[in-house]
Amino acid sequence: MNATEALSLIREIANSPGRLDKQAGLEKLLADDLGKFILKWTYDPFITFGVTLKKMPPQSTLSLYLTLEHASVGEFLTKLSTREWSGNEAKSRIDLAFASLDEASREILFLILNKDLKAGIANTTIESVLPGFLPSFGVMRAHPYEEKRVTQFPVPVEPKLDGMRVTFIAKEGKGAFFTRSGKAIPALQDLAAPLLEAARSVRSMAHSGLAAYDDLALVLFDGNNVDPTFVLDTEAINGLFETSGAMRRKSQKAYDAQLESFDLLPLSGFLGNQPYKVPYETRRALLETFVSAVRECTGAPVFMTPIYEANSHEEIEQIYERLINQTIANYIARGDAEVEAELLKVLIDKQAGKPKGLEGAMVKTYDGAYEKKKSHTWQKIKPEETIDLFINGFFNGEENAENENRMGGAIVWHKGVNVRVGGGWSSDDRDQLWEDWCHDAAILGIDPKVGFKPGYFISIATVHDRGFKFLGRMLEIEFNEVTPDGSLRHPRAVRFRDDKAGEALAELKAA
Repeated sequence: MNATEALSLIREIANSPGRLDKQAGLEKLLADDLGKFILKWTYDPFITFGVTLKKMPPQSTLSLYLTLEHASVGEFLTKLSTREWSGNEAKSRIDLAFASLDEASREILFLILNKDLKAGIANTTIESVLPGFLPSFGVMRAHPYEEKRVTQFPVPVEPKLDGMRVTFIAKEGKGAFFTRSGKAIPALQDLAAPLLEAARSVRSMAHSGLAAYDDLALVLFDGNNVDPTFVLDTEAINGLFETSGAMRRKSQKAYDAQLESFDLLPLSGFLGNQPYKVPYETRRALLETFVSAVRECTGAPVFMTPIYEANSHEEIEQIYERLINQTIANYIARGDAEVEAELLKVLIDKQAGKPKGLEGAMVKTYDGAYEKKKSHTWQKIKPEETIDLFINGFFNGEENAENENRMGGAIVWHKGVNVRVGGGWSSDDRDQLWEDWCHDAAILGIDPKVGFKPGYFISIATVHDRGFKFLGRMLEIEFNEVTPDGSLRHPRAVRFRDDKAGEALAELKAA
């Protein structure tokens, strides 16, 4: 397979109507060395390039070009990913590479550097075709709180913050921030340097005879690595950010964000599928020492979520009630009057006109391991409700994101407001519902690629009259609260409730 054939196959996958067709195309790519090369550099969550290309650099007027199969392309990507080239040098090297490649290779390289082939390919789909081809990127997650799961007291209870879950990974002298699904977050990158500096400071103190830092240094350097090699699990609070999307954009200042850290482990404990069995109580003690070192060495806005100890289910409930009534601004200001005044301006709920509260509480166990999946040793308590609503619209995933060319989410009708529901869908859901939406779009006579915003929606009064497969279905949605304008805060799809649709439709028509 050459670059032209590979690009043709990628386009074929992008235009495939269903999940099985995409898998068949992926099997062809993964059966070829060049296909594996393209998929590995694009979808390996631990490979980042520190660049985002909005448009393709120009091509040279020379008549001879290299191809993607040339060994120098792999060397080029390696030096970018290890940051041997960065800043202006990286830019000049990128321009040179694009000037030297043929047209098909240029287009594939553009997609690789942006970490998305724009073909509706997800890491889970690649895993289903060739298990183990990509390293797994999985953070520990929580189940909803159930009293029966707490069998031993005391338990630590922490605030659940309404920020953005991020994972900092340090290796080979570099560090980067990732979303819970393994996507890089460029806007936080300026916070990498103080974390790495603090780690090196800890090792220096350990080598100088301060025994209190010995165990922490072993974690931060994953034994005896030359460079920091660790993982910090944290929540980024957007001091002057307004959305998690803004946090991903490079135009924002990183120190406008604040890290609220809650776990620390060596990189080897994070890789693979086996749990990292060092007890949570031990990990937290080391985290406290590390966060103190970051603050003392660099002054960077890196903190640790506090722990409140509960000795009964009643105490868990009391701590939870206190937390959800506390404002984020007061929580993260850390007693700094100037910071608090600024945060109070920013962290006002624009709908309710009052400071936002914390999202809830996390109930954990002192002896629990770190598992790269949902675990009952972490449980979340948050104010949630469910509601059943009719779907009256559709939107694609965000541009240059994993779901750009397939289902991004549904639009539902709630008391005169169109509410976008983008969370709660599995990869298989998005593939199947994309097929259903293509059927509906054909009936409507529109291109199914309607974009991320505003997407496409129709009147709720006519959504049930035209033989749709996606539009008009009833969806159960989990949400935190109804906003004053009638929208839903943090809506997530739970399941379809076609069993309830008939009765609800009769009530809708009667109204």
